[in-house]
Amino acid sequence: MTESNEPPADGVTFEEHPLYHEAMEQMAQGNDKGAIAKLQELAELFPREPLLQDLLVRTELRVALADQKPIPAAHHEPAPVLRRVLMMLLALMIVLVVITGFVAAYARLVTPAKESYRQEMLINSLRQEGQVRLEAGDWVGAQEVFGRLLTVVPGDPTAEAAIVYSQQQEALDHQYVEAVAAQQRDDRTTALALLRQIEAQSPGYRDVPQRIKKLEELDALEAAWQQSENEIQVGNWAEAIRLLNQIRAQDPEYRRAQVEEQLFRVYSQMARDLINQAGGSVEVLRQALSYLDQALALRPTERELLDERRLASEFIAAEEAAARGDWASAVNRWEGVRNLRSDYQGGVLADRLAKAYPQAARQRIAEANGNVSVLNQAIRYLDKALALDPNNQELIEEKRIVTEFLAGVEAFAQEKWDLAIKHWGGIYVLRPNYQNGMLERSLRQACANSPTPDETLCPP
Repeated sequence: MTESNEPPADGVTFEEHPLYHEAMEQMAQGNDKGAIAKLQELAELFPREPLLQDLLVRTELRVALADQKPIPAAHHEPAPVLRRVLMMLLALMIVLVVITGFVAAYARLVTPAKESYRQEMLINSLRQEGQVRLEAGDWVGAQEVFGRLLTVVPGDPTAEAAIVYSQQQEALDHQYVEAVAAQQRDDRTTALALLRQIEAQSPGYRDVPQRIKKLEELDALEAAWQQSENEIQVGNWAEAIRLLNQIRAQDPEYRRAQVEEQLFRVYSQMARDLINQAGGSVEVLRQALSYLDQALALRPTERELLDERRLASEFIAAEEAAARGDWASAVNRWEGVRNLRSDYQGGVLADRLAKAYPQAARQRIAEANGNVSVLNQAIRYLDKALALDPNNQELIEEKRIVTEFLAGVEAFAQEKWDLAIKHWGGIYVLRPNYQNGMLERSLRQACANSPTPDETLCPP
């Protein structure tokens, strides 16, 4: 083994020096003299180590005792008392030296190791507790635990960083609480400013991004609401409707009652404006109907709007019937509108009826084929037309012919053949194909049945 008599490095004990280990190896091999040489060298390097000096003396004493030759003693003489006493004292001294060395070694090696282990356990425990408090968001508790760690390990970078982080998070928590409180009292300006500060310091903190988005959306909705109010004030209904529907699409619950109330008002007003401006225009009235429907979707039982819708729908239906030549249907619908509101669409309704009555009458006469009920309906239309235009000779003549025909029908039914011939004969002269030939057939029958017919009125 290589010897080393270099002076000990600072902090190195004699037990840690290579000479000590070499001496122990010599002893283990039974070479006490070699061990003494190593211990003497070690004693020069550690002159103030009593344990080392005791170990050296003890080893030298053991070698000295081992080298003594036994003194022959007469078997008949007892061993000297003084020798036995010295041997006992020497043994006792060796035991005491061994015990003292063990105690010193324990105090130097074992006790510091235990103390170091306890301190390491304390440090690990503080680190773990601090981490748990950080993960739980207990910033005050984390600062307290890592502060204790700094008293054990001054300047520990992990503890210092954890304390700074906890302080920052604690400050963010306070800001967050203030922001939420401001939001709850509807102070959106303050809440948004605080939340934006938090987001700048710690992106993604809690639900801050979602709250910022919600507040920004509310600000946009509020701006749209205020703008819709301004548009209503100046009567810009179309823009007001656009803004209010935009609000409903973005957030149906935002000012729900107010938004729906304003929409109802605007839809109703637009419908009324269009109805008043329509002048009988079907297209304009259809637009009005669409606004009425949207208003009624908000208030389905609003009586006034239901009436307006019925009038517009009937007027449109009458216009459509007239357009396809169904004058009777057109008259019936226009009359229904007039019965509800005589001045509907200003003078347009009266004009429509004035034109429709003669058309409906002619249409019913052409379709009657001698049907008394249909012809009576035609007379009703002619009467209404004449009430509006009493000097219309064409209408007067049309009514006279229908009336004469019906009178002939009545006389024919009573088998008053000559009277029937009298009523029908004049019509036959003017319109031989009247009622699609039914007049001619009936007149021939009356002439055949009469014993004395007026041949001038009968068909040849």
